[in-house]
Amino acid sequence: MAGHYIFVFITGTRFSVDQWSAAGGWVGGFGALAAVVVALWQIKSARDDAADAKVEADERLTRELEAADQRLVKELERVHAVSVEQMVAAEARHTAQLMKSDELLANELDAQRRAEQIRCIPPIWEEIANLAFPFQSFLELLQDVPSMPRTNEAAAEFMAKAEIWIRGLMSIEMGFSTAHLIVSEPHTHAALKTLYIDTRRFHELSATASQQAVIQRSVPDLSGLRECYSTIINQRKTMTEIVREHLAQVPPLAQPDATEDSRH
Repeated sequence: MAGHYIFVFITGTRFSVDQWSAAGGWVGGFGALAAVVVALWQIKSARDDAADAKVEADERLTRELEAADQRLVKELERVHAVSVEQMVAAEARHTAQLMKSDELLANELDAQRRAEQIRCIPPIWEEIANLAFPFQSFLELLQDVPSMPRTNEAAAEFMAKAEIWIRGLMSIEMGFSTAHLIVSEPHTHAALKTLYIDTRRFHELSATASQQAVIQRSVPDLSGLRECYSTIINQRKTMTEIVREHLAQVPPLAQPDATEDSRH
């Protein structure tokens, strides 16, 4: 149709009123069609822009979510690491407290055991000290045996005096019972064992001297008995130092001067 009108226009053909009206209708139709096409193109372009914007927004949201997830993961890892460090530190403190408590308890129990061992030593020396006067009486009794008459009364008198001495020896023997059960510190135990052996020997020497005096009716040799007694007495200072050093764990006693030694 457009070509036809152009041909007519070039060739100089004249249009009638109806033809020009029809041509105007066609031109208006083409304009309306163009307007519709432009409107449709704008709608499509707007839709494409909206779709692109939606895709871009979705991609941006996805990136933001991924970044948020990464930040969350890092924060969780940091919190977990901090929690682990705090847990390790708490366990270390708890272990240290337990070790300290165990150490304090062990020290307290050790102090109690030491105190119990220390308490059983003085009674032994009290019993030994109580033998001082009975020992002298026993020696005098042995020296008087040869001059005693051979009568029942004299024998009863001898047994009565000897019984005092025997009871003293038995008291010492009983005094060692608790110490034998409790004392476990090696140095103190060794000193206690030496003292016990000497007291047993002292007991045997006393029994032998008594038998010789009664059977032979003569004064027995008392030098070994006196020497054994001195050996026992002299062990007190050594044992005291051992107990102070290894059980009480205190400094040793000051050395006594010559005046104190002579007085003792």
